[in-house]
Amino acid sequence: MVARLLYFSFFIALLMPITAANALNFTASVDTHSVAAGNSFQLTLKADEQSFNKQPNLAAIEQDFDILRNNQSNQVKIINGQITSETQWKLTLLPKSEGYLVIPPISYGNKKTKAITVKVIKASKSSSPQSSQIIFLDASTDKKEVYVQEQILFYLRVYQRSQLANASLSKPDIENTIIENLGEGRAYTASHNGYTYDVIEYRFAIYPQKSGNLVIPASVLSGSIASTTQRFRFDPFGNAGKPIRRKSQEISITVKPIPTSYPKNVPWIPAHKLSLEETWSPTPPTFAVGEPVTRTITLNATGVASSLLPPLPVPSSDDIKVYPDQPSNHSIAGTDGILSERTESYAIIPTRGGNIQLPALNVHWWNTNTDKLEIASIDAQHVNVTGSQRHHQTDSVVNIPPPTINSDDVAPPSVATSSPATTSTWTWIAIAATSLWILTTITLIWSLRRKKIASVTEDVQTTSVFSSQKLKENHQHFSKACKAKEPRRTEKYFALWAAQILQDRSIRSSAAVLGLIKDEALTKAINDLQAVLYRNKPLDEWDNQSLLDCSGNIEKIIASKNDPKNALLNLHPDLS
Repeated sequence: MVARLLYFSFFIALLMPITAANALNFTASVDTHSVAAGNSFQLTLKADEQSFNKQPNLAAIEQDFDILRNNQSNQVKIINGQITSETQWKLTLLPKSEGYLVIPPISYGNKKTKAITVKVIKASKSSSPQSSQIIFLDASTDKKEVYVQEQILFYLRVYQRSQLANASLSKPDIENTIIENLGEGRAYTASHNGYTYDVIEYRFAIYPQKSGNLVIPASVLSGSIASTTQRFRFDPFGNAGKPIRRKSQEISITVKPIPTSYPKNVPWIPAHKLSLEETWSPTPPTFAVGEPVTRTITLNATGVASSLLPPLPVPSSDDIKVYPDQPSNHSIAGTDGILSERTESYAIIPTRGGNIQLPALNVHWWNTNTDKLEIASIDAQHVNVTGSQRHHQTDSVVNIPPPTINSDDVAPPSVATSSPATTSTWTWIAIAATSLWILTTITLIWSLRRKKIASVTEDVQTTSVFSSQKLKENHQHFSKACKAKEPRRTEKYFALWAAQILQDRSIRSSAAVLGLIKDEALTKAINDLQAVLYRNKPLDEWDNQSLLDCSGNIEKIIASKNDPKNALLNLHPDLS
């Protein structure tokens, strides 16, 4: 045992200089930037080293905050031979006043953290009779009025001055909304009506899908709590305690339709922030006729669920061919709600040399902070393409130059048997053999090409995720819903049917189809459906028959694209 302790001490002693040799990082972060007066929050300090007798200087914090708790932890990790160490201090702070308070830079040796600003808001005076109880629920939102599909932050808090056994808490479940859970509950302490409570706060992002009045129903907390007379009673079956049931208040939200000033022919995106980023592969890109260059566009948005981000516009030009890859969506929970990202990549193949222009990329969005329309854009770009338009040989023609046959290719006859008749006979035999070799070579090449094409066709058919059965079923559901004037079911099954017929799994809404098919009548029909869904257009004014007619146009467009005459152009874009 003593030997192990000595070995461990020796290991730590070796670790300390290794750690010190690396650049030391010392950072500070908080679990929230807004807190009600009387509530606590958590400040986390991190140092990239093992701290034994070294501590951060916390004196500056105590001017505006009370330090309720200070927990320190140390970690050492060895990953692939790389040693990393870390020390954390988790401080529970209670603000001393209201307003904007600053956590000043905290020194640790010769390192200092950055200052952090925390907003301390005035605590609301609750008139609820349960606010003086041992356990109660409280619910609130960051907004009382939003646009359709705009983010609402919903807070559900459990206040308790005693432990609750067999606890069960119902989470929000609301029709015509998308609800995202923003991580685990945040624990802190709060002073309320002269009592100190332990609080667990749960956060949710709610996205209403329909304008009008939205009611967030009351959540219910149930469980059992021990009474003062039963606190020390032995209860082997865990039945001691008084059953309780607590409810939060209902919250009413006004959901406004899409503003009339928003463009009609672009997807509706309400967000706090939105930006576009562009990357190329290779970097920097070099453009040559017939050679692909990969362009990746990333849309970052704050306050929008990733499932609500629409497809990005794909550049269209007579000078390029574009082949999109499968898009990807990701989202994480942040202090301002959901941070979403949509990434789309596509190969760009120039079809002619010289100077060509890549069109500008524009995404319209509604800034919910300023209540104004904004446009995120990537400017048009002029690129120089090397090479010239090339004419490729088709797969159906294989040109093989015939070998030249002359007298040198024929072995001279033996002197003993040399005669004009013998020489002529051997010459014809050589010609026949050479012709047979040429014919065999051509047949072999033709056979291999047929086999390769058949193999590729078989692989594509085997791995296809689309089926004629799903196509038929979704079209039947779409037609039935559209004829019955059921806009939500029409939207759902139109998108599913379009995804099948266009063989594009990224299609999740009728608006996404507009980015793939340019048709004036279809654009008008889909915008009419969107107006009924999101702009309070009366149902009896919806021209549902026009959307049914346009579905037949889509089938005709797809049929024309699949015409065998176009197969060669699809395989060889340089010929178009």
